[in-house]
Order: sequence, then structure tokens, then C-alpha cells
Amino acid sequence: SIQGVKLNKSECIELMETTHKIICEVVNLHIKAEVPGSLPVDTLDHIGRFVETLRKMYAFLEAQQDRNKIKQLFRLAEANSLMKDCQAGLAQAVKVFKIDTTLKLMINTQELQDKLSNMHQELLQTIQEFSDAATTTCSEMSSVYKGENVSKNSSNSFSFLPPIPKVFHGRESEVQNILKMFEKEVLPRIAILGAGGMGKTSLATVILHHPTMLANFKHRFFVSAETAKHSIDLAALIGLHVGLNPAPDLTKSVVYYFQKTTNCLLVLDNLETVWDVSESQDTLEQFLSTLDDIAHLALILTMRGVERPKKVRWTHPFLPPLQPLSQDAALQTFTDITDNCYHTEDINQVLQFTDYMPLAVDLMANLVDYEGLSAISSRWEEERTSALAIGYDRRSNLDVSIGLSLSSPRVTAESRGLLSLLSILPNGLSDIELVQSKLPITHVLKCKSILLSTSLAYQDNKQRLRSLVPVREYMQQYIPPSEAMIQCLQAYFYSITQIYNNYLDRGEKLHSVINQITCNLSNLQEILERGLSSDSSDMKDAIYCVLHLNNFYRLTGRESMPLMDCVESMLPEVKDNHIEASFLIEDLQSTRHKWVLSEDWIAEKTSILDHINDVDLQAKFYISLGTHFFISKLNLVLAEKYHQIALNLSKSSGNISAQCRILSHMCRINWASGNLGAAKIFVLKAQQLSRLSGNLCAEAHACLNKALLFTAGGDFKNATSELNRSQQCINICGLSGGHSHYAVLASKAEIHLQKSEFTEAQMIYSQFLESTSADDNGIYYAFALLNSAQVAIAKDAVTSHTAQDLYIARNILDGLKRDILACDMVEAELSLKCGTIDLARLQFEKVLYSARGGNIEVEARCLEKLGNPRLWPLSERQVIQSVVFLSHAIHWQRKLEVHKALLFLGDVLMADNHGTAMALYTLALEGFSFMDIHQYRAECMLRLGDLAHKHRDWTKASTFWSRAKPLFERSSQTKSVAEVDSRLTCLKESENNQQALEKLVNLQVPGQIASASINTFAVEMKNEVTVGVEQELSQIFI
Repeated sequence: SIQGVKLNKSECIELMETTHKIICEVVNLHIKAEVPGSLPVDTLDHIGRFVETLRKMYAFLEAQQDRNKIKQLFRLAEANSLMKDCQAGLAQAVKVFKIDTTLKLMINTQELQDKLSNMHQELLQTIQEFSDAATTTCSEMSSVYKGENVSKNSSNSFSFLPPIPKVFHGRESEVQNILKMFEKEVLPRIAILGAGGMGKTSLATVILHHPTMLANFKHRFFVSAETAKHSIDLAALIGLHVGLNPAPDLTKSVVYYFQKTTNCLLVLDNLETVWDVSESQDTLEQFLSTLDDIAHLALILTMRGVERPKKVRWTHPFLPPLQPLSQDAALQTFTDITDNCYHTEDINQVLQFTDYMPLAVDLMANLVDYEGLSAISSRWEEERTSALAIGYDRRSNLDVSIGLSLSSPRVTAESRGLLSLLSILPNGLSDIELVQSKLPITHVLKCKSILLSTSLAYQDNKQRLRSLVPVREYMQQYIPPSEAMIQCLQAYFYSITQIYNNYLDRGEKLHSVINQITCNLSNLQEILERGLSSDSSDMKDAIYCVLHLNNFYRLTGRESMPLMDCVESMLPEVKDNHIEASFLIEDLQSTRHKWVLSEDWIAEKTSILDHINDVDLQAKFYISLGTHFFISKLNLVLAEKYHQIALNLSKSSGNISAQCRILSHMCRINWASGNLGAAKIFVLKAQQLSRLSGNLCAEAHACLNKALLFTAGGDFKNATSELNRSQQCINICGLSGGHSHYAVLASKAEIHLQKSEFTEAQMIYSQFLESTSADDNGIYYAFALLNSAQVAIAKDAVTSHTAQDLYIARNILDGLKRDILACDMVEAELSLKCGTIDLARLQFEKVLYSARGGNIEVEARCLEKLGNPRLWPLSERQVIQSVVFLSHAIHWQRKLEVHKALLFLGDVLMADNHGTAMALYTLALEGFSFMDIHQYRAECMLRLGDLAHKHRDWTKASTFWSRAKPLFERSSQTKSVAEVDSRLTCLKESENNQQALEKLVNLQVPGQIASASINTFAVEMKNEVTVGVEQELSQIFI
């Protein structure tokens, strides 16, 4: 073993030197990246594998630091295995990053440091410039919603207003008509209608920035509905702008926000994208009608066409649909853009070809500015002749104008190809996506500049390249994108979703990848629809991309993709067992179907696995099947059965990461069933394997599950220790802020909740609500809402928001039977707190029946509420339920619940059997003190003080009550603190009266008769005062 230590020392030095070279190369790759700070997807994958090797190295070095030589000796085999894995991982990294191992350093270290220093200085200078600019222009900025979300403040508020148009002529009468509508007593509802390219958005933007609006409306919002497909999408976009936390359906939350927020002006732009979908018209009308009912909300919408939604009380007189500009306005617009000196007659001749449509005028002016008026005039004659020959109408003038822009010498074939691709991408493309998607375009960023300079495209406030809707429509009709373009982009999106899918289970921090997917959701939908409808060889990749994207939807709280239905219908035609199994793995974990999994169905689907030579995929199928039974069906027997099959498969393939994951699942299943002994065996095995493989993420999950078991057993000290170790592993992996980090915080909050430290628990839940949303870590967001409601009930601080929080949480957790039970339980607690006792009892009994055998936590909580005699009228049935609660707690070895049951039984016996009640309270107090449960310690002391008072031991009563008060304060029990104060006040008055009477008895009065009379009087007064004090205390107890 001594030789082994010496050998490891030299090998460790070699590993560190190689690691240093690789890290230098990774930094160099970032510096030399074509788009600064961004690396290609395949490089990201290699870096991900290198990070896994670094974690194994950390685990190896941490084990070497253990000074216990006996432990090191027994773990020598584990250490050697880790060392081999580290060496293999570094060798692979050296190969893929093309590092020359014969050099001491891959690049000149001083040069690297100089580059980093220069980049740092540039960054500081940029920040300073941005800060100065922000300070100068702060007062001129558009309205940005910064406060007062009705439910929560949100860091996701996205309410920047578009800038006022720099060139705007010919709409003076429309502006004045709209301003007159705002002078009426009732805030207006205005529809700006007209054909595409008429300047509807520009008019709405000018109104939004008018001084009258600035003076009268504290909150102004501009929401583009361009990417919306139905009213739910529209509500989500509005919620994003006003700062609401995202959720699957924000319709009611948006309405509630505007009902509570005064002085609001809302502009809905391009609403025809929702209106034109016939299936969405009814729901859109209903949504607009609800907004119309809010008197203090001014509403402006822009729509192509001449039809207004019918269920809105539009302000009279109606604003007529926008018409083309006047000749003078078009001329002024043209000259403002070109800034060239041409004869007015020549300009008017060209402008006549545009029919004075604002967008056509703008495009034509840009062409003239570049090519000259005479060249454009001659080209127009040729184009116009062919256009008139096929009978184009006014809309066709816009098409011809776009066509002329496309035929400009500046617009190359490649830039036209890029524009055609943008025509099917509602979200546009970022520079990173333009470069890394490897489009068949030689100079893609140059093509981008061409499109921007010719006004065929623009950059939005996220710096994404997009084209105007009319241009997109023209390109789709006349110059659709090539298959090669679409396939390149599909391959790129597939690689992005694959990175997310591959590294999510390992707990990777994937913020950049998640943001990129989120920014391209509409693009992905469009590309995948085309990929699934084609007969190309890339169709299978499109299917896998749909599955990966649906996984993203599911884990971020969104509904399943509609394309899952399309994939399901294609399975018989595709006839690929691997694809079908992958589809089932994803579909079982979603809530798209309310699956009824019969034995025949399971037998049919598992037979598919016999034709797949992929043991890991087979294991994933059984994990999904078991998880479905655990989460959605609460069938713990089948859940454990299928996880055991998955575990055997993972063992046969040697996939240790999968084994750790399965063992953690089996720990949870046994914990849910109350079998803490079996759960402990599984979690210890998972911890052992994670350390053996150096998988710190798996070790973090194992420690988290150990903490769960300690919490169930009332051992909060060891539970906290395990959570700290889990957090340490997470920090080492750089995963703070990810799923694992939230899971640890949730467990810490649960410990605070159990110990009745409600303030500390609420601080964590508030942190969740600020840093998560329904679309990002939706499950944790839902449970934060749920537990916040539970804290409000426990603190007797229920508000109108409590029921709303429960409603939002239920919507997010819909379809997850196990989690919906938790919602039902908290709703029952809310009913009880609100005084609807009969309803609450029915709710608890219903939840208890549903939870039996499938959710021990909810089951125990319901029995606790039903067994608490202080919550219900005392009856024989109530006594039985208290005994049942005690029996259940003893059977499942739930220490905290056992002592609560003892407290409840003491309450039952307190009226008739003081001695037994005192013994039960004393025993419960010892347990609560050991576990440091503040509220229940105080409850025991309060009752012991009451018993002492009944036996006229006022000193002991005062001691118990005085000790209970700070514990009630610690657990935020305001009413209980007031009750203790009342008891102590009455007790103090009684003591004062007692002392006064004793002084009276001791007075020296001459004569035996006088003395006897005074003594008799004093005794009578003492008895009378004592009875009066006892009656007053009795009223307090009642």
C-alpha cells in the first residue's frame, strides 16, 4: 500500500499537468471563437465529458486526503478504479482538443493572461459606458414595469416599449381622432385596422409615446402577438410584459393583474395571427371581452383586415381602416429616407408605383438611396408590366416592392436564401445560431448586414435577426427556403436539444442551452413540422428532436407538444423499434394521456424491447414505466417491480450512473410506502456506488435522500448534515441554481416547517418564487406556492392570495396524482382554517382514502389533522381517531407523529384524568424538546401549566406558561402568545390579592372577638377572590 501511495503521488502530478493544459486550450477556444463567448455544440459535448472527468479527479483527491489509513487500505480498489477512469478521460480530452503532450504548456501563459486582462478591461469599459448612457437616458426610457405584480415581483418582466418611429408622416388626422377618444369619460377601446404594410404598428407606437399618454398612464405596455397561435399564448406574452410569473395558462392571472392595477394602457399588436386561426377566435373573443370589462384599462389593438372582434364595446366613432398615405406624406417620407436631391416629378412618378403604402414607400426609398432613381424607374417598368399582366391588386404593389428590393445588386443569392429561411422562423435567429448552424451560406454575417441595410430584415431588442411579417409572407409564397437550409437548421436544433437531454440527468447547469431553446420554441415547432412531413432521411432525427423537446416542455412546466400526437401517428409507418421505445419512454412521463396500463398493454410494449440491442434504453423504459406508476398511479408495488427490472439491466450493462439513479428512485418509493428500513438500504448502496464512480451529482442525490429519511424519523440534526454535504457536492459541480440545488433548499425548508420555524421556511419559499417560474423549474415553483399557503395557514395569516396560490399550483401539477393529493390536503387545511368544519372533514377523509398505501406523508398529515381534538367538537369518534393516529405513527416508526399523538390523547383525557394527561404531556414534551419542535413544546408547556393551575400550584403554572411564551413567539403563533399573556396577567393579579389578604389576616387588633371576626372575614374574602380568578381563567381556557 505504501508503494501505491507513492505511485499515486506521481500520477496525481501528471494528471494535474495534463488538466492544466486542457483548461488552457478550452480558454483559448473561447477567445478564438467566431462568435465571442460561444462554442460549437460538438465542442460543448467534449467539454461536458471533460467536466465529468474533473469531478472524478476531485472525488479521487478527496479520498486521498482521508488520514484514516485503514479506510484508505480498504478503499484502495476504489481509488485505483477512479484513477484509471481519470486517466482515460484525460487521454480522450487530449485527443479531441489536439493537445501536444510533449510541451510543458500548450500556449504561452503570459500571452493568455494578457488576452484575458485586455478582455477584462474592455468589459469594464463597456459596463461604464452602458452605466453612463443609462444614467443619461433614464428619464427618457419607455415604461418598464418594475413593481407590483399582483402576486409576486418578477425578474422576468419584459415590458420595453418599441421606440417611436423616426420617420412618420401622413397620419395626423388618425392621431387626433385617437386622442379625442381618450378625452371621453370612459377609457377607449380602439381597433387600428388595415392591410398589411399600412403602418398600423407605427401609428400605435406614436400614440403610446404621445405626451398625453405619458401624463395619464403610469403603466404602458406594448405586446406583439406575432408568435401567438391562440389566446393562451397571447395571455402568456402579456404576462411576460407585465412581470407575472409564467404558468401554463395565465389568462385569469392577466385579467386579475389589470383588475388590480390602475392607469394602464395596453397595446396588442399583430392580433390577426391569433384571430386568423378559426379554432382560436371564440377563446380570443372571450379573453378580449373580459379585458373590456375592466373600466380602468385602455385598450388598443392592431389587426390586418377590416373585421373587429365582436365582443368588445369599441369606442365610437370607429377609427376607419388605415388607407395609403397622401402624395405629400409619401413624398416627405421618401425624401427623409433618401436624403438625395431628385426632381419632385421624378420622385412622384416612382411613388405612384407604390400606391403610397407606407411599407412600400419605405422599401422603395431605400432602393433609390442605394441604386439611384433612374435605375429603379427603369426596373420598375419591367416588373410593373408583368405584375399588371396577371392582375395584381393593391396588395400586389407591396409584393412587387419587395421583389424589387430582392433584385437589388446588393442582395446576393445567399442573402435571399437567408431571408427565405427567416420567413419560416417567427423567433428569428441570433448571431450564434447563424454561425453555428452551418448553413450553406459562405458569409452568413455579411448576408445579415445586407438584409439589415435594405430593410428586408431588422434586429429586435434581443438582437435576433427577424423579417417583417409581409416580407415573410412574400418569401414563403414566392421564394420558399430550400430543403438544404431547413435540414441544416434542423440538425443544429437537434444537437442543442440532444445536449440538454444528455446532460440534464447528470445535473448539469445548462442555462445557456435552456435560454437558446426557449428563444427558439416557435422556430422549433415550425422546423419540426416540416421535418416530420417530409420523406427525407432526417425524419428520424426530427422525431428524436420532438422527443427531446417534449422532455424540455415537461421539465419546465409546459404542456406536452402537439407534435407528440403527430409522432405517435407516424410510428406504424416508421416501423423502428428504437424510435417507438424512445417515444414510449417520453410519453409515459408526460401527462398528455391518462394512461390505463393493462397487463396486455405492458406485455405488448415490453415485447418491443426484445428487438432492441440497447440495454440502457431498455432500462430507461422500465424506469419510465415505474416512475409513471409511482407519480401518476400511486401504485408502489408495480413502481418498485419495474425499477428492480431496470436495476438488473443497468447492472448487466455496467452503467453505474443509471444504477445510482434507479437506487435513488427505489429509496423514494420505499420512503413513500413508509418502509424506511428498505429505503435506507437503497440509499446507502446509491451513495457507495456514487463514491466509487466519482459521480458527485449522484452522491448529492444520495445525500438528499438520506436527509429525507432522517427527516421522516425526526432526526433533523443528521438530516441537516446530509443536506450540507449534498449542497457541497452541488457547489463543486457548479450546479448552484439548478434542479439539485432547488431540491436541497426544498428539503431544508421542509425541516424548518417540521420544526415550526415558519419564518425561515417562508424565506426559502419566497426565494423559489423569485428565482423560478411555471416555465422554469415549474415543479419547485408549484410546491413553493403550495407550501407558502401551508405556512400562511399555520401562522393564521390566510389572505385572498392563499386560495389563488393553491389554484396556480394545482394547474401546474395537474396529472401528477401524487402531487395533486398534496394540493387536496392543503385545501382541506384551508377549509378548516376558514371554519367550514364539515367540508374540511369530508376533504380530509377523501384525501386519506386516496393516499392509503401510496403516499405515507399525506396519509400521516391527514390522520394528524383528523386526530387533533382541538380542531373538532369532542366526541367518541374523535377519541377513536386520536388513537388511530397514534397506532399509525407507531406502526410506521414516525417519531414526530408519535409524540403529536401523545399530545392529542392528553387533550382527550385532560378533562377527566389529570394524572394520565400530565404523564402524556410530559412524555410528549421530552420528545419535542429532543427534536427541537418549538410550537409543540410550547403546546405541552401550556397544557402542563393549565393542569398545575387546576391543582392551585400557581408557581409551577407560571413557570410553564413563561417558558411557553418565547416558543410560541419563535413559531409565529401570535394568538397563542396573547393567550399566555392573559393567563400570566390573571395569575399576577391573583398573587397580588393573596398577598394583600395575608397582610390583612396578620393585622394586630385588641381583643379576641375582634381578631376572630377579622380572620373570618379574611378567609371569606380569600375564597371569594380565588373563585373569581379561577372563573376568569376558565373563560380564557374555553
